[in-house]
Amino acid sequence: MFREFFLSSNPLRCAWAWFGLCINFFMVVFYVWNSLRMNRWQGEFYDAVGTVKRLGLSHEEAVDLMYGLVWRWFSIMGSEIIVLPAAKILTTFWKNSWCFALYDRYIELYTARRIQLEGAPQRIQEDVKQHVNFFESMSGAVLNTVFALFSFM
Repeated sequence: MFREFFLSSNPLRCAWAWFGLCINFFMVVFYVWNSLRMNRWQGEFYDAVGTVKRLGLSHEEAVDLMYGLVWRWFSIMGSEIIVLPAAKILTTFWKNSWCFALYDRYIELYTARRIQLEGAPQRIQEDVKQHVNFFESMSGAVLNTVFALFSFM
């Protein structure tokens, strides 16, 4: 199932397979990195609220501090709003390309055997889609867990 896409004889398909895998890896790393940034921002924000009250900062100093934190929040969320949907679109195209590569191979094998099975194309489609979705979700979950553990150490 991996050979038909990642080691394809078609160089364009093979390049797209490895590029899409890199995009998936980048998306997980970016998501964990942004989660870490958001976690740190929340700590700074709540510390700043306590600091303003404890130190008795003037109104202008408190406003400057809060606006600085709000702008950092916008940079964190803005990067997520821009990068993650674009990466998600690319990964969806990548998944579909993988499915099409598998469909092509299995239809080729199916027609070579000349055995007529009722509902075989539908079964192939369901199995391939299930395999690709499982691989994407499991690899994303494992990478997300590993990177999250290392980032919060």
